[in-house]
Amino acid sequence: MLKRIRKGWNPDLWRMYWVKVLMLWVLSPVFIVLVFLGLGSPQAGMALQEGSSVCSFSSPEGCRVQAEAGDASAQYILGLMYANGFGVPEDDDEAVRWYRMAAEQGYGPDPMEA
Repeated sequence: MLKRIRKGWNPDLWRMYWVKVLMLWVLSPVFIVLVFLGLGSPQAGMALQEGSSVCSFSSPEGCRVQAEAGDASAQYILGLMYANGFGVPEDDDEAVRWYRMAAEQGYGPDPMEA
């Protein structure tokens, strides 16, 4: 005859149940919020570091801070800004100064792309 399966409390099943509850109701909303806010991206992590600012054509102030700190890519971008008048007055002398600072660190456009 068949053995009768004992019904009752099974600690392994309860453990699996609570792990699923934790994942579904606690961790999922946290993950969704983080992704929605963009905090899961590497760029966001870099932006959250103290004293960091973003160097882009839309923020010449942040770019200047990084360039003066010695960031070669920021120096090159600041040179582009001055050469073309993006967010700053067009000034060829200032552009050349920033290009030279970037070039002294070995940063510049790839000659094969020109």
